[in-house]
Amino acid sequence: MTLTVDAPDDDAPSPAGRRRRRRPWIRWVALGLVATFGLLVVYVGITFLQVWSASHQDHAQPADRIIVLGAAQYNGRPSPVLAARLDHAADLWKQGLAPKIVVTGGKRPGDQFTE
Repeated sequence: MTLTVDAPDDDAPSPAGRRRRRRPWIRWVALGLVATFGLLVVYVGITFLQVWSASHQDHAQPADRIIVLGAAQYNGRPSPVLAARLDHAADLWKQGLAPKIVVTGGKRPGDQFTE
């Protein structure tokens, strides 16, 4: 007795179902998106560290004048931002870094005082 077994045809679907066609471009697109996101996170992190570092350094040096940029005032009372700027200018003046303080700002219609 002779038993013959047919070899499976390579083009026929497998018993478990058809094999999916591979799409290698999807892997490259996903890798590109992950790399772009990673670079963005690194860029934002470095920028944050640079801003944080610069905000904690004082490069005060002698000058002819100390200029205080204007900010809001409320009927002659400085806003918290303007008050902080004026306090810092006063500290620099007390340190002898400049003989005079110059303040800037404007007067809008209806204002009784300027900055």
